[in-house]
Amino acid sequence: SGEQLRAMYFADGKVHWDTYALICHMLRDVEEKTTFLDFDINLLNLVYGIQAWDEAERRRPYPFDVHSGFRTVAHNRRLESDGAARHSLHTQRRALDGEIFGMQHSRLAQKGEFYQLGGVGLYSWGVHLDTGAVRRWRRAKVGRLIPDLGK
Repeated sequence: SGEQLRAMYFADGKVHWDTYALICHMLRDVEEKTTFLDFDINLLNLVYGIQAWDEAERRRPYPFDVHSGFRTVAHNRRLESDGAARHSLHTQRRALDGEIFGMQHSRLAQKGEFYQLGGVGLYSWGVHLDTGAVRRWRRAKVGRLIPDLGK
């Protein structure tokens, strides 16, 4: 969508629901023109943890560039031929695909794995993060799934 947002949804020991709502809006399915949705806050916490870790290492904050947030079932179905899971956690507002500028995708995936909050998929275009079962995979080529990222 080209939209950008820098927001703090948790401060002073509580969730700032108005800011959380803005973030959820940004993660909508822009192709299907969805409206406000409640995203899994644990997924937002995961992205925040990765960003904070990266900022501590590089001494500068870099945004998480979201490629895909929520997907409607219809939108996800259209992507299944390109490898999207039939029952994708994107349709449940529990998954994000994206990258952080200047960070190797493999490093982003390693940081996601560290937290053990769900699935981490490594792709040539970025990383998939979700709050489903803890698992990992990488996609070497279209249609070829390799189930383990390795170390």
